[in-house]
Amino acid sequence: MAMGKAKAFQWLSFGFWLLVIVLTAFSHASAADEEAVRKAFEAFQDDWIAKMNHHGQLGVDNIKVEKDPQGLYRATYRVIAKDTEREVKATGDKVSPYVGLLKYEEHTYACRADSPELAQQGPFECERQVAVTEIFRYSRGKWQY
Repeated sequence: MAMGKAKAFQWLSFGFWLLVIVLTAFSHASAADEEAVRKAFEAFQDDWIAKMNHHGQLGVDNIKVEKDPQGLYRATYRVIAKDTEREVKATGDKVSPYVGLLKYEEHTYACRADSPELAQQGPFECERQVAVTEIFRYSRGKWQY
């Protein structure tokens, strides 16, 4: 009977160490996965801001000119400031296991002049700064807009 208990203890000990190894490997894989998700969010954020500045209603190529109540022409454009903050958080959800927070400032530059052409030439000064926070989800292995 003593031999049977020794065998059972060996199997129990083996099972315990196998469980420790599997859990350790899983936690390292999870940390590696999370780091890959963070790096992917950095690239996603850079791409998102570039698209907003170049293809949206933002950027120096999208100057708008309006006549103000004083009879001057006001040329404006908006850009996303280069300084941004980002944060990736685990959600615990299987479908969207992470969310990414992107924080930045949108700056509005303006110039006033006697004609639309002169207003568009500048010089422009930052007239307004707005703090923006956007939330994105990570789903199906990629960041979603």
